[in-house]
Amino acid sequence: MKNIKKISTILLIIILIVYLSINSFAFEIEEATDYIWLQEEIENASTNASDEPILNSRYIVVLDRTSKTIIYGKSENSRVPMASTTKIMTAIVLLENLEKNNLTLDSKIEVCKQAAAIGGSRLGLKTGDKVSINDLLYGLMLCSRK
Repeated sequence: MKNIKKISTILLIIILIVYLSINSFAFEIEEATDYIWLQEEIENASTNASDEPILNSRYIVVLDRTSKTIIYGKSENSRVPMASTTKIMTAIVLLENLEKNNLTLDSKIEVCKQAAAIGGSRLGLKTGDKVSINDLLYGLMLCSRK
């Protein structure tokens, strides 16, 4: 049980650190409608490869994972902060490892002193708060704009 609590505390700290670091980078990179427009464009895309898609996003890369070839790019060589990619990957890693650590989305994690002391969080977590993993994931995936 102590190991589960330690692992839970470590996961909470990782989630909070990632959330706080993303919060300062993502404010101007993503727009709330980027995902909606991208999905609509994918669904409405013509099979004619010569048609240029109209996407409401500043940076896009569509990569063929097998050949590592860029199929489509828009400002694909620009250096930009990771935006929500880190948040999404953190959520995926957590979800993939819940069962290995005998945890569920309903498992409660106690906020440790170090996690509560991290500034800049809008979640308002305090030392000793007990928060479900589901609620932490929800807080992680909230829009990080200022």
